[in-house]
Order: sequence, then structure tokens, then C-alpha cells
Amino acid sequence: SESDGGSTDLPDGGTDTSTPPVEYVSIVGQSSMYIYRGLGRAIFQVKAYPEGSKIDSVEWWVSNERIARIDANGVLTALRQGTVIVNVRVNGKHQASHNLVVKNVFLWS
Repeated sequence: SESDGGSTDLPDGGTDTSTPPVEYVSIVGQSSMYIYRGLGRAIFQVKAYPEGSKIDSVEWWVSNERIARIDANGVLTALRQGTVIVNVRVNGKHQASHNLVVKNVFLWS
């Protein structure tokens, strides 16, 4: 039945299992990055399991906005050197975290 989030009863008596509920999530993205002149960008994605799970909402945030900021699409802007935790919440309840180390690039001429 629809109340358990697993399948939907169809009028003909069958069930539709084409969009399973999300069971858990993970974050896909790099674990370290470099910034040049105080700026760097990286893109993070959320992966929901099982494959084909229905994602209704995604919320991103970071542990320290002095080091990096992340927008609603998972685009992270690194601002300074340090370690930050990238977090995501899917459908208001499934969460995952990912460590990111931000390092400065120094160029010599």
C-alpha cells in the first residue's frame, strides 16, 4: 500500500513498484581541493539507494561557512584553507556527510 512507502496499489489489483522509497543516501564528490587566490569550486551530488528511488527534496549545508559555502544544487565554493564537512538531507530524513580538505595553491615566479 502507499502508506508504507513501498508500492502503490493499482486499480487492476496489481502493484506499481517503479519508484521505490529512499533507504539511504551517499555523497559523491572529491575529498580534497585546492583554491587559488582565495577561491575554488567543486560540485557534489547525492546518490539515493536503491537505484531509482524517488527524491522529493535535497538540502545541502557545510559545517563551517567561513571555509566553504554550498548552494541548493550542490555547488561548493571554497573560501579559505581548512577542513569542512559537506552534509546532505534527502526527503527531510535521510542524511549523509563527506569530509573535504581545502588547501591553498602557492605559485612561485
